[in-house]
Amino acid sequence: IVISDPIPGETYTIQVTHKGTLSRGSQAYSLIVSGVGGQPYCASAPLSTAGARIDKITVGSFSLTSTGSVCTGYTNNTASTIPLEAGQSVPVSVNVSSCDASSVSKIVKIFIDYNNDGDFIDAGETVAQSSVINGTGIFSGNFTLPGTLLAGFSTVMRVIVQQTATAADVNPCGGYANGETQDYRVKFTSASNDVGVTEIISPFAGSCANAAQLVTVRIKNFGAVKQVNVPLTLTIRNGATTVATSSVVCADTIQAYSDVIFTFQTPFNAIAANTYSVTATASLGTDQNARNNLVTATVTINTPGSAPTGTAAICGTNLVSFTSPVTTSGVPVWYSTASSTTPIAAGNNATTSVITADKTYYLALNEISTRVGPAARATLGGGSYASLTNNYLKFTNSVPLTIENVRLFVGNPGKITLTVADIITSSASTYTYSTIASTTIDVYATGNTASDAGALFYVNLPVPTAGNHILIVQFLNGATLYRNNAVSTNPYPLSIPNIISITGNSAINAADTTDANYYQRFYYFVYDIGVKLSGCATPRTAIVATTAAAPFITQAGNIFTSNAATGNQWYLNGILIVGATNQTYNAIAAGVYKTIVNNAGCPSNEINYATTPVIDLNGSTIALVASPNPNKGRFFLQFEVKGKDDLIISLLNSMGQEVYRDKIPGFTGRYAQQVNTGQTSAGMYILKIQHNKKLYVKKILIQ
Repeated sequence: IVISDPIPGETYTIQVTHKGTLSRGSQAYSLIVSGVGGQPYCASAPLSTAGARIDKITVGSFSLTSTGSVCTGYTNNTASTIPLEAGQSVPVSVNVSSCDASSVSKIVKIFIDYNNDGDFIDAGETVAQSSVINGTGIFSGNFTLPGTLLAGFSTVMRVIVQQTATAADVNPCGGYANGETQDYRVKFTSASNDVGVTEIISPFAGSCANAAQLVTVRIKNFGAVKQVNVPLTLTIRNGATTVATSSVVCADTIQAYSDVIFTFQTPFNAIAANTYSVTATASLGTDQNARNNLVTATVTINTPGSAPTGTAAICGTNLVSFTSPVTTSGVPVWYSTASSTTPIAAGNNATTSVITADKTYYLALNEISTRVGPAARATLGGGSYASLTNNYLKFTNSVPLTIENVRLFVGNPGKITLTVADIITSSASTYTYSTIASTTIDVYATGNTASDAGALFYVNLPVPTAGNHILIVQFLNGATLYRNNAVSTNPYPLSIPNIISITGNSAINAADTTDANYYQRFYYFVYDIGVKLSGCATPRTAIVATTAAAPFITQAGNIFTSNAATGNQWYLNGILIVGATNQTYNAIAAGVYKTIVNNAGCPSNEINYATTPVIDLNGSTIALVASPNPNKGRFFLQFEVKGKDDLIISLLNSMGQEVYRDKIPGFTGRYAQQVNTGQTSAGMYILKIQHNKKLYVKKILIQ
């Protein structure tokens, strides 16, 4: 008999009919196809059905009672599927008796063909065994399934009761004197309790040196039961040397089949050019699957770049001007001493009023070692826990940066969304905004008492353009955070000088909208903010300042002229205009202009120039709409202008460079077209519409 292309796990019934001269009859045989090569399961049956029998079997939540008074040697119950979980401890009981009412010794064994090879003789496939049972009795016990079983996998479980007092006599395959064999289908499902660590989020390969480097991981609940207070262990090695360990409990509630991001609160010293092995392990006491409990990442810390170059010039009695070449390596940061941690200036062209005794200054790229905002909730006085969605902090950054982590004091757990944005419109009760970056994080309760020390949470929010922005807090799933609402003395600004400054918040006195200082009584939700610049910190370069006179510029129409014949570099709104190095500059955009003569480094006087009247910054008078915003360099632009004149549509980057331009001569009426800026870098851009001696401006965020 040949069965073509048998399907593993299926049961086939073969009817064999015998026609002889002395007797006629037929017999049905059951064949179960295994998963390896289509091999049938080995046969098992007693020679006599007069002895021991199985009356009932219970496995976990499954139970089956034998029916009928006729004893049988083999019963195929594979039509019944028993669900089992990988790693599960399974309670089992087997009721046994005797077909002939004899009180003989019998032993029960249970087998599972884990590798589905058609037998039950491999290591670990004998899962349970009773002691000797005399007469009628019940075998009760437990067996634990391997945690490596895959969900959806099915195989056969075999239960044998054999009339014997010797356990070695009971084998899964072959004939035996008296007893009964029963086969069942078992199917493995996902574990109810299964938590693992799936990712080391930070630090990552190429991270920068950091004396207080935190480790952030992703924890996944693979099971059907929500988990809380999962024990975690962190081990950090440099070669064979263990440099840091930490054992904590993740207080986050991890919902079924969900994950959370968790930050270990104890930092380690990540040294440049060193390679670390970072291992995080979840140790849930009831975990049923050990395969995903830990993850290891190899992290090589970047070697710092070369010390930067720059110039410093003392311009008069109270101004020092710094210049350094524009580079992709990062942001120049200036210090007054070789060891100071507070910068006095930042940027490729910056100034300070700090004049050192030896006229020496220190320049590094991307070096930030301090944090911004109050470190503790009591720093600014009293407060309370609340859920005040859409309140925000106002901040100004002088250079592009990333908000890496923040300290939150959490009363009730849940989720919060943090959004960096630009205000579009604002009134006493509402505001609209354009999103720059946003993240939603799970937060766990950190104390809800006067001694609440809070916890640092990884947020990784980029702020790619310098300017005035807001940080909005929104609450989900019942979360509450602490905020100061009884500040007695104006705390603002809170800053890392010349890098980022927290300048206020959204608090408005609804009873008295003329109360301009009302916001000073509040500080909202986000404390002890860690920021980083775009690259790794370099060594510092000592630069001795020269003494020089500042150049002077004059204006004739839209033409600016410097009294320095050579070495000029023109700036618009503090941003270098690429290629503008002549003695004169022909202005095409409104803004504040100046020049710096590179040989001296002192900035000129500034002239505020307006090409044409700006109707409004949002283009509302021409119904200007750019959608979507943010976008990926493609957006639908529509507006309507009156009068016939040349129409110029342009897009400027943060350095004032024109990255897109379209000119339509003699245009009037409604404009409605798709704009495609091409391969444009992510960042904030200025959309300009010029028509009929009027200028309309709108911010566009390209992601």
